[in-house]
Amino acid sequence: PMPLLRRALPWLIAATLLLLLFRRYPLPEVLQAASHANLLLYLAFILAYFCFTSFADSWSLSKNLAHFGAPGPVLKALRLRLAANLAMVMNFGIGQGVLAYLIRQHYKMGYARSSSILIFLMLNDLYLTLTISFAGTFFTDVVIDGHDLVPWIRALWGFASICSLGGYFVIRYTSILDRVPWATLRDLFHTFHHSGIEDYLRVMFWRLPLHCAGVTYMYFLALTFGMHIPLEKVITLLPLTIAIGAIPITPSGLGTVQVTAIYLFSPFITGEAISSGEIKPAEIIFAMSISFTLGIYVLKLASGLMFYRYATQVDLERA
Repeated sequence: PMPLLRRALPWLIAATLLLLLFRRYPLPEVLQAASHANLLLYLAFILAYFCFTSFADSWSLSKNLAHFGAPGPVLKALRLRLAANLAMVMNFGIGQGVLAYLIRQHYKMGYARSSSILIFLMLNDLYLTLTISFAGTFFTDVVIDGHDLVPWIRALWGFASICSLGGYFVIRYTSILDRVPWATLRDLFHTFHHSGIEDYLRVMFWRLPLHCAGVTYMYFLALTFGMHIPLEKVITLLPLTIAIGAIPITPSGLGTVQVTAIYLFSPFITGEAISSGEIKPAEIIFAMSISFTLGIYVLKLASGLMFYRYATQVDLERA
């Protein structure tokens, strides 16, 4: 019963958050807001976004695997990444675990080592996301409900920087890992122990195309709904939405992303339908966010089913 409850709890939290949102923003009003989307433009954008981010993610993953001693074509990494999407739909952590297992199988490395590389990428992604948000605070002010968020964003980045530098020096230049009694746990930190500053910078450079798309998609998504959000606001605030969505409270941030997006972007979205009073800012943000999330879910599920058979082959190189 307890394991079942732990698996069901994230979905229950997501369902509760969405229920509360739909009580505050009734479904008919959300559907009316969604009707302002240019359907063809929206579908073209979400497909282009999914294809670009999947390739950018796989390209950088392939580069990093090669850098850490497991070379292979980008197509192989792409197939494994898309196959892992089947698990990503359920939970990001489970999806990463499945991807680590597939890398173990097809790149001939230990599971702890493949997990170490993915954790290394994930933490670099989180820090790069916060850095982009930090950089954005120098180009725009962020005042919501009378609260200036700029000092908080900069403080968050500063805290992340201190933790990152502290962890880097402790893991790389002390013998703390030698005192860890479990070899598997030591292997999880293998990538961190053998990476210098130049490796961190190289990884961030390789991940930059993925993040450029990730921190700007709300701007282009708004255009497909006939709306506008200032790009500098999106670049500053969307990383916070992504970071909160990465917290494993709900599956892939379902519910938490929508709540955060409504709070952060409602004050800054404009459009004719909003100016005329036909729809409210929060309603269109909710419609945009939930439709985008569900659209990506569908594409992940479809790609996962499509590439699952390739990923489960023993010899992927001959696939």
